[in-house]
Amino acid sequence: MPRALAALGGVPAEIVYDNAKTVVRDRVGSIVQFTPDLLRFALAYGFKPRACWTYDPESKGKVESAVKYVRHSFFYGRNFKDLDDLNQQARLWTEEVANQKPHSATGEAPAARLEQERKVLKPLPSHTVDTGVTLGRRVAKTGLVTVDGNRYSAPASLQGSRVQVRLTEAEVQIYADREPVASHPRNWGKGQTLLQAAHYEGRITPARAGAARGLQARFEAMGPAARDYLRGLATSQHEHLSDQAKAILELAETYGTEAILRAMERAMQFRAYGSGILRRILEKAEREPGALPQLPIPRPPVPLPGVPALQVEQRDLAAYALAATREG
Repeated sequence: MPRALAALGGVPAEIVYDNAKTVVRDRVGSIVQFTPDLLRFALAYGFKPRACWTYDPESKGKVESAVKYVRHSFFYGRNFKDLDDLNQQARLWTEEVANQKPHSATGEAPAARLEQERKVLKPLPSHTVDTGVTLGRRVAKTGLVTVDGNRYSAPASLQGSRVQVRLTEAEVQIYADREPVASHPRNWGKGQTLLQAAHYEGRITPARAGAARGLQARFEAMGPAARDYLRGLATSQHEHLSDQAKAILELAETYGTEAILRAMERAMQFRAYGSGILRRILEKAEREPGALPQLPIPRPPVPLPGVPALQVEQRDLAAYALAATREG
């Protein structure tokens, strides 16, 4: 909007809007409740906002036809490097093509008509005006806020909470109870996720949220030894890792977490993995307090025997030449 008014070279007394949510908060018939952001912007620039009637295309003028004209005559099939390049091409096309073509409603070229109307426009404000937009959003269970097709991280403690998102051209600012809690560079693409590591310190990141639930979380919650034992169990010869993990959790319920962790630490010394091995350790310790069953110590690899040195008879090559002469 500020760039549009700057391109016009002034501010009209009244601007007509469609009923977009960023402009109209609510309405009852002809009574319109504008958003605080629009009212603040209108006050700073000195114009009166007006919302067109709903379901009334005639009150919107020729705006939608102009959008279609730009799409078909300028945008479709055009090559550009980035947004800045596209904007530069659009300005050039507007000045040299669109604004020079006589308009069907006025019969005049927009460039010529604009020169006449600039005489009655109000001057632009001399100070910088905040043109940001504030939206209400809820932080998802993954700690992310969705805005314009992209997702931005918020502190994980705000999961499920309502927050305010302030959008500017450069930033996405997140507020909780009017206090700033996060700020991200604004992404103008779609389907992107912008994360800040500080929002997930000591917590599970969205990418790991699903994997950390359920059986793995219950198993690893027993202690660091349980985490290491589970990884070793995955490399053992047991076919069903989940069944083994469930059986070990049942042992923990029977013998207690402290006992199962001691048994895991003992078993890992000998690279012995499995619920059966842990059960035997626990049963032995229960029968004989202070004693632990002896586990098989892995034998070091036996070196292969060396190739024995053999004495091979060597003959003079002249003997072969003599034999060939006799045969000939």
